Amino acid sequence: MRVRKRVSKKRTFRGIAAVAAGGLLLVGCSSGGGGVADALGEGGGSGEAGASAEVETSTLLWETDAGTATSLPSTFWTPDGGPSVFVSIDGVAGLDPETGERTWELAPPSGAGRVCEVSQDLNEDGVGAVVFERGGECGALVAVDARGGEALWEVDLAETEGLGDSPEGDGWRPPPLVVAEGLVSVVSDKSSVERFAIETGDPLPAPETPWDDDPHCRNYLTWVHSRSYTVAVPDCAGVERMIAFDTESGEELWTNRRPFPQGAWLVGQLLPADDVVLQGEDKLYLFDSSGVLRARIGNSVRGVVTGSTLVSEDYAGGIAGYDLRSGEQLWAGGLGYYTGPLYGSDTGAAGQPFAYTSGQPVVHGIAVQPDAASGGDTSDHVYTWLDPETGETVREVADPRDEPWVTLGQWGDDVQLAFTERGRLEAFQLSE
Repeated sequence: MRVRKRVSKKRTFRGIAAVAAGGLLLVGCSSGGGGVADALGEGGGSGEAGASAEVETSTLLWETDAGTATSLPSTFWTPDGGPSVFVSIDGVAGLDPETGERTWELAPPSGAGRVCEVSQDLNEDGVGAVVFERGGECGALVAVDARGGEALWEVDLAETEGLGDSPEGDGWRPPPLVVAEGLVSVVSDKSSVERFAIETGDPLPAPETPWDDDPHCRNYLTWVHSRSYTVAVPDCAGVERMIAFDTESGEELWTNRRPFPQGAWLVGQLLPADDVVLQGEDKLYLFDSSGVLRARIGNSVRGVVTGSTLVSEDYAGGIAGYDLRSGEQLWAGGLGYYTGPLYGSDTGAAGQPFAYTSGQPVVHGIAVQPDAASGGDTSDHVYTWLDPETGETVREVADPRDEPWVTLGQWGDDVQLAFTERGRLEAFQLSE
């Protein structure tokens, strides 16, 4: 492993949007300009994006090979009181965030191969879930104690509904794994939901719907879930209702009319929000606690949820902040240059193929400046943390290497973990 120092520099940039696990990545370049405020445009809605901050000094603490240079699936888990945990196609390993040394590696189940699915988050007890390939299917579900690296239990999903073939990772799809406080929830291709007790792996009853005994409808239910909610949307002639359940208990919370036309393919992801926010058609639908539709957010492609705020990218590459309780636009701006593709390319643009993730919005840009010695230009990758409620810059960090981050994780307040598009693991001290 190598250790290098980064020097503080003042840089500006323009961006385009992409999503990474735990943050919104905005990618682009400029030969100069007005910093993040210019990158986000002159504003809109009720607020404007804030001005750029000075680029911080950052220290590369360590870097090491991570294994296979692919971003799917990959994520960082950071349990309280435990190591940082990196999950990739090659397996699950605990890392010392100060040195990069592996403190443990999870042995895969008997006969299993690579990791094919991983939960985005841990529950409050530090338990996550992964699924390994076995027998050509994505079917060996394991609950993991992320603090100690222990497999708590294993379930063969091939004996139940299963997740089918290993996903190719091209295109957006809802998260198939959710870990709540008392259970692991598994949704297979949006067509069924299975629930397993967090302590034992014993199967739990699925949420009950009025269509369970209707052969013409029960096989045409679309299921999506988050840590808080599970939603069933039927795709049956003459049925226009949808039902929301409590993920933890499985109890029905409310029933209401579906706000978009019939067609299960219109249902996208259930956002990781405090209330039910459903991606459907080309809009986001915001429901209150009783199931009343209170707002729509249009033209949203992907985004990052931070508490009750969404930072959303639109089809034109612009971004905006929204209050998920009211649907009010808090700020907005246009971006510089759209180069795409943002996801599904060979290099990848996120650690997991989900349109909406949770965490801190992070802008990724390229700062270009003249180099007097060579007569040409030099460039640094610049990562900018945004305040999701205002669009203002919270922090900027420069990294001069041409090795963009694709998966992000943060240890404490000032250690940034990154998995790069070339299959490297890195850790940066964000402040001296």
